[in-house]
Amino acid sequence: MTLAEGQNTADRFPLPNPLHGDSVSLAAAHAAKFYEEATAERRVFTFLVDGSFLVFPVRGGEVVPFWSSLSRLQRVQESHEKYRRYTADEIPLSDFLLKTLPQLANEQIRVGVNWSGDRLTGYDLTVDDLRHNLDHWTRKHKVGRRDLTDGR
Repeated sequence: MTLAEGQNTADRFPLPNPLHGDSVSLAAAHAAKFYEEATAERRVFTFLVDGSFLVFPVRGGEVVPFWSSLSRLQRVQESHEKYRRYTADEIPLSDFLLKTLPQLANEQIRVGVNWSGDRLTGYDLTVDDLRHNLDHWTRKHKVGRRDLTDGR
């Protein structure tokens, strides 16, 4: 899968930021749910634009958002009409960890987790920070890392 390139400013959307109205504690709660649900369900979801990830400009860089359940992503589409034109994509957690994250790291693109609300806010993390947080979650809840990658 490739990343959307050449988006012009008309294609850009409001920047996710937990300081734009949603409390940081709400963003933290959604991030915690991301780790819990993604590891339990072994999949994540995102939007595609013509077969490429939907990329957001944030603080001099770029972010691709992911959600831990299809229902969370569908709530975004229900609440924000402009997202209805994008395709929901399900990625097995093993592919997310072994293929998607290395691709994003190579492009220096951050990862958004469970963005929500009127302004679509939430945390965006470096790939390394996301991996660290997922590793912490799996150790804390005794989920084997090899389990998440289907033994790969």
